Amino acid sequence: MKCVMHDTLGLSLRQQVRHWQDATDHYFGPLQAQAFCDGPFDARLTACEAGSLRLVTIDAPAHCVLRDHAASDPRHDSFKLLLQLQGVSEIRQRDASFSLQPGDWSLYDPRVPYAITSLESIRQMAVQIPREKLGHLPLGSLHTCETDAPELVALHQVLSSFLGALAAQLRTLPDAAGAALSETTLGLLAQALQAQRGDT
Repeated sequence: MKCVMHDTLGLSLRQQVRHWQDATDHYFGPLQAQAFCDGPFDARLTACEAGSLRLVTIDAPAHCVLRDHAASDPRHDSFKLLLQLQGVSEIRQRDASFSLQPGDWSLYDPRVPYAITSLESIRQMAVQIPREKLGHLPLGSLHTCETDAPELVALHQVLSSFLGALAAQLRTLPDAAGAALSETTLGLLAQALQAQRGDT
């Protein structure tokens, strides 16, 4: 699968910060970023197109990203499904917060102010989903995989496992598989959202 990689390794600290800011702005729109490490900010972002979805893997040291105002950039009119692969992060939006452990995911609207804080090195995958793909589904303020209902736990784990395997194989998958991978991701997410609606 064709992917574009942005890597800060080997750059000066000033160049690293600028390169990382440019990459995240390009894919996610303007964000404020703060690094928590004293040394080099060695980070990597890999973006792949899979059907209607964009899949972005992020490897970075401790840092925080923040959008402190509502955004309406038409280039980024999508929902974001964030899967934690390594490390721990906290996501905050509106009056909700959730601690993302490895295997956890959260679905949120990045046009609404939010913050994601990682106090250690992390690996994540962000799935950007065009807004119209989820327009018919029940969406609240901040969807997470947090639940006690056995059937929802099972659905959430299947989605996490699928996305985790996808993240590990992105660069070796054939381009022709993109549409099928996109539809599978959307189908699993739709089932999880609909089941969650029925459980509330």
